[in-house]
Parts: sequence; structure tokens; C-alpha cells
Amino acid sequence: MLKQFMAIISAGLACSAVANSTVTISEPVTEFVFASCNRQHNPQPLWKKILAEPKQFFMWGGDNVYVNSSNPEVMKNEYQVLLNNPEYQALQAQTPIIGTWDDHDYGADNSGGEFAMKEFSRDLFFNFIAEPAATVRRQRSGIYTAYTMGPLDQQIKVILLDTRYNRTSSSDPNDNILGEEQWQWLEREFATSKARAHFLVSSFSVLSPSLLGGEQWISWKKSYARLAQLIAAYQPSGLVILTGDRHFAGMLSKQLPNGVTYYELMASGLTHVAKPILRPILRNIYGDENAVFELNYGKIVLDWDHGPLEMRFQVHTDTSLQPALERRFSLDPNGIWTLN
Repeated sequence: MLKQFMAIISAGLACSAVANSTVTISEPVTEFVFASCNRQHNPQPLWKKILAEPKQFFMWGGDNVYVNSSNPEVMKNEYQVLLNNPEYQALQAQTPIIGTWDDHDYGADNSGGEFAMKEFSRDLFFNFIAEPAATVRRQRSGIYTAYTMGPLDQQIKVILLDTRYNRTSSSDPNDNILGEEQWQWLEREFATSKARAHFLVSSFSVLSPSLLGGEQWISWKKSYARLAQLIAAYQPSGLVILTGDRHFAGMLSKQLPNGVTYYELMASGLTHVAKPILRPILRNIYGDENAVFELNYGKIVLDWDHGPLEMRFQVHTDTSLQPALERRFSLDPNGIWTLN
């Protein structure tokens, strides 16, 4: 009770802090926007649409800016380019912003725990995302956190993983994406959650098969198996995976060893998309009907009012007023999403 009381006092107005975070929504969450892969020096045509989009929060999925440097001044300056963008400033003023990072905003392509500037990069990210100085998140080895939103009977939980700060090489015999501290934290989040829907956010794909030159959890065999075991052990209600990284939008599904089919929803490419030469390979994995190669952002819409919880995943682009992709799901009595 004390933790919840202090959280409400510290955040005030529409937002309050619970457990890990300083942003949570008290009313039922019915819609939010997520996006990734944003080159801050490129044209940024989607901010106007995102600003006009009804939403309760905006979430970064990683590669929020492209730093690609270990020089402190360069790193700060690259973030500042986006922070100086008037439309992004308008978004900051309009709605709560949460998120995680990927490799390019962390500091170096495909980098992990070996990155020499990771502590500086962590603090820079916290400043970018406006993480208050006194939160538990700032004390962790990495930027992982979770947000519990909505009233008790209509809660969602957004779990933001950090796949960079503690990550070993995939060739390490004891490969580890999250680091032991984060693994134990994730298990506690699963074990104690009463949420009806869980959004597990990984900067790179959890469900993808191995893709040459790409990053996917299956390449870290022990980490992938450990995550699958955690999911099987706790069976979080309404678990869906949100991701970015691959410079297109799409959907994957895969049956894990517990026999449940899970869905991964991807929005990637606010400012750039995959090269044409790569698209046939990606379509082969995701399917023509599940891949959008235009500048995009994703939107989740939840309907709590008409029987079983329903979810819509939409992909919006800069060329159409209608979603370029929409998939509808229903939550069954066992807390599993089924594709309608």
C-alpha cells in the first residue's frame, strides 16, 4: 500500500507510478501507438499522423535514434536532433512516452554487454525518455522496466526488456541475452502479475527463425529456451510480443513448447524500410499478407466492453488513411489470444 501511495503522490494528475515505472494509466487502456527505427536526420513524415492518432501513450521499440558512436558528445548530440524536432516536442507534450532501446541508440550495431560506453548510454537514454532521477529503473544494470496500467479488473502490463546491456555473444556456450538480474526480475513480473493482457517488448524478434545477418532470440539458444520455459511456467494471460528492428511491419506466430501459439507484432521503420533485395527473404518468413514495406507505425486497440477482450493490431503508413495491415484477436477463457 505504501509503494502505491507514494507512486500516486509522485506522478500526479493522469499518471501514477506502480512498482517499476513512473507512467501508468488509471483508466482502461484502449489504444496505444508503438514505433521503432527512426533516423533522426531523415525526413520524419509520420509524426503528424501519430500526433493526430487517438492514443493513451506512445512506445518506442528501439533504434529510437541512430547514435552509432562511443563519443559522448556525438551520442548526446544525436539524441538532441530528435529532441529538437518540433513535432516530437509536441508528442512529448501531448502524451506519455515509454520505451526501450536497440543497438543503434545503445551505441553500436549489433552490440551487447561489451560496449564500453554502456553506462553513459544508459543514463543518456533515461534523460531522453524523461525517466525521473529517483526511480528504481535508474538503479538497474540496464533499462528494463514494466508498466501496469488500468483498473484492477482491466489491467494490462507492458514489459520492456533490455536486450543490449547484459547480452553476451550468441556463440558463448552460456549465452545470455538479459543477464541474471533481469531474468529474475522478469520471472517476478510474470509470477506476481494479475493483468489480463501482457505486452512483452523485445527490441529484436523472439519468434523468428534464424535469419543470416539478422538478430533473433533463437540464435541465443539457452536464452530462447529459458524464456520459453518462463512463459510455460507462468502462462501470462493475453501474452503478445511487440518488436521492431527489421525495417518493415509485420506479424509472426509460433507455437512454443508449451503447446500455445503466440503472436509477435512488429512496427519498424519510421524513416526507412528494408531494401528491395531483402524483401523476398522477409516475405518468405512473414508471408506476403503479413509484411508492409512502407514507412510505418503500429497501433494496438483493445475492446473491453463486448464480451471477451478483443485486440486489433494495425499498421499505419504515410501513404494511406486506412491501415495497411489489420489483424483482430480475441482472448479465450484460458487467457490465450486467438486470431479471428
